[in-house]
Amino acid sequence: PASESPAWVQWYVEQWGIPSENTLALQVPADERIHRDTFRSQIFYPVRNHLNANPSLKTRIMGIIVGYRVPGNFYLDDTHPPMQGGGGWSVTNNLTDLTYDAWYKRANPHTFVASASPNSTRLTKAALSTDCYLTARLDGPSLAAVTALTERARAISDSPSPLLSFAHLYQDFVDIGAPAGDEWPALRAAVQSPYTNTPPWRFPWLQYESENEPMPSCALAFSYYRITGWDTVPWLADPSGSRVAAMACNSWGATTVRSTTNHGARFVPNALFNGGFAAAIGATAEPYTGSEPQPSTIVWSLAEGRTLGEACFQANPYRNFMWELVGDPLLRVPLWAVDPCQILAPPNDLGPPELVSRQETTDVTPALHFSLVPRCGEDFVAFRLQIAQDPTFADPQVEFISEPRSQGPASFTVGEPDDCGTYVAGGQGQNLTLGGYFWRVRAEDQMGTSDWAPASPTSASFVVAEPLFLVRAVSRKMHAALGPLDIELELSPGLPPTTEPRRVGPLCLALEFNKPIQPADGIVDLNEVQTSAGVLQGVVIQNNQLTLDINGVPDTSLLSILFP
Repeated sequence: PASESPAWVQWYVEQWGIPSENTLALQVPADERIHRDTFRSQIFYPVRNHLNANPSLKTRIMGIIVGYRVPGNFYLDDTHPPMQGGGGWSVTNNLTDLTYDAWYKRANPHTFVASASPNSTRLTKAALSTDCYLTARLDGPSLAAVTALTERARAISDSPSPLLSFAHLYQDFVDIGAPAGDEWPALRAAVQSPYTNTPPWRFPWLQYESENEPMPSCALAFSYYRITGWDTVPWLADPSGSRVAAMACNSWGATTVRSTTNHGARFVPNALFNGGFAAAIGATAEPYTGSEPQPSTIVWSLAEGRTLGEACFQANPYRNFMWELVGDPLLRVPLWAVDPCQILAPPNDLGPPELVSRQETTDVTPALHFSLVPRCGEDFVAFRLQIAQDPTFADPQVEFISEPRSQGPASFTVGEPDDCGTYVAGGQGQNLTLGGYFWRVRAEDQMGTSDWAPASPTSASFVVAEPLFLVRAVSRKMHAALGPLDIELELSPGLPPTTEPRRVGPLCLALEFNKPIQPADGIVDLNEVQTSAGVLQGVVIQNNQLTLDINGVPDTSLLSILFP
């Protein structure tokens, strides 16, 4: 509700350390769409008058954020602007220029097209034209949804890791038969320009079909031309990626940001609140072709470390119109990408499967497998491997540093000789005790180390358990012959087998093991037991006991049982 707007303001300024005097409370309708006269009297003039009345504030304010539950668009009548689609002119975009109170698509003197000519001079307050401001909108279905946008922006802005180490810039500039043409020329230019595609590791473009394909490991996404039904596209993907911002070149993408289903399910609210993006860019009515922000400028500016607010402002060719940024404009990417030749990749292909999936093993000297990749131009790389019984690896049972070795498959066997490396913990001839174990490995060279590659981050990688063995076996009386009910069978190695003195008939063997047992495939099956004589009629497993029913064992035969 609108009553939560003051709480949002207080929360927001605390997140970024913004002085409280940089805020302005407005008495405005709770509606997302308002009349032009309401916009002028309750938003435009109060903002302009407040800045003019506080010159010291005005000299340092470079941008304006239209906050939670402030109206988002306005109209004059049914045909102004034309083809409204439920929206109107953008409140946000019409605060970029406070010089005039008559609005319609005025050129932005600060825009540039990075695919043709990047602008290496960063904006400053002094360089902005008179009464010109960068703008953005932060609104959505609920207070929690809107604060989540800033939380995503903070997480991206605070991350020390390269954004594009394992991420993509998704692009879909073709939509045959779209009303605006078969393709989006500005996006094609961004994908093909040497300013925004070279080197490939800095601009890892990936073509996709935005209407029916997910976007795993997504940093930015650009789409053309779908208008409605954005609540049905496959937004979810694993891993999702940082999801900095998304833009669709279409009509009416931001006529509402407070609902993912109203107005036919528009792009911007769905990208934000179903797609998990920190920001999205769209038009609040019908913008017509050629008026959209330049995707190349957005990508290039973010890659240069500029804020999202700067990137979208300088990408937008028009002020006082309808394209707007919905998301936190203070978002920036501190480390865009790193030359892969400067990165030492962590080991991969950890295995074998039974030692990375919490399975039991009786092997007290398990062999662990992985693969190593050196830096570009290097031939050799070492590894450091740790095995511990706690996930923090505070006191590892095994820690081994190998000598430099060639790339490719590698392995370490617990207790192996130290002639190919050095033990920091554990040593040659070591056996693991019973219990669960975590293990991880990283690559090392003279220039540094990779990240750790954990075999299983959240649970033990494998469990060393005692071997399965028989503790008792009996031949149980199943017919009317005289004799004891149970005859204990001899289990000691080297002693002769037990003789069954009773008359031939159905034979029941009850076997007791040292721990619970179960079939390998989870299903009790006669095929899992083989007998040297007679016909197996039944198998029953209960906890640590196995009962076998056998018919037709000859009187003078030696019966052996095999579990394949």
